[in-house]
Amino acid sequence: MKPEPGTQGPTGTHWLVVAAHPDDDCMAAPLLLTERGPNDRVTILVMRLAGVGAPYDRPSWSPEEAIASRSRQMREAADLMKGTLRWWQEPAPGNPEIILCRENLEKMVGLLSEIQPDRVVTHWGDDHPDHVGTAELVVAGMQRLANPGAIPLFRCDHPTHELLGTLGFSPNYYVDISNPSILGGVLWARLVHRSLTNLLVMQRYLANFREHGRKAGVEYAVGFRRQLLGGDSNASSW
Repeated sequence: MKPEPGTQGPTGTHWLVVAAHPDDDCMAAPLLLTERGPNDRVTILVMRLAGVGAPYDRPSWSPEEAIASRSRQMREAADLMKGTLRWWQEPAPGNPEIILCRENLEKMVGLLSEIQPDRVVTHWGDDHPDHVGTAELVVAGMQRLANPGAIPLFRCDHPTHELLGTLGFSPNYYVDISNPSILGGVLWARLVHRSLTNLLVMQRYLANFREHGRKAGVEYAVGFRRQLLGGDSNASSW
């Protein structure tokens, strides 16, 4: 299932992935592995890294040690997706949670105007405050863009949260990842973030992909909520 062509410059489509944390960027892997063109560009904007979540492999690490490890893995992930990595705020202990407020909204509008994406991928929003805040900022920022056309926004729920039944998430766009090379690439995009990945996490991802595949009529799939946002338009699902 392919999206209709968006606004594309001479160098192809510019994808913007807005991830609340390092490891959340992997939500864009299904789209990038199946729909990215040879001249497309990818920018990955990571919103917050404060070292408050102890890595699975080093639970005794300090916040500074956790930040160093996860930052390195995030750079590896950006290289894997051949993307440009940017940070909303430089990784540091004590970084505040991501919330929708006037100051943050103005900053998001400025970044969107600078980056000028043709397609955007971000969170749906679940029980994590940073996921919710990131999604709200992206939606509000895109609605403020002075853009004559609507920009496709792909919103994905976190696979390990969605199994719990996140309120309101109903995919209307499925990406088939049944091809073994595509499925392997999607899983590898998560495994790069090895500090926050274990066998249980990967089993939940596969269970999620199977369930979405069942709904899409294929073996494995990833579901997104696709909306058109931009200019003075209101959010509209498609």
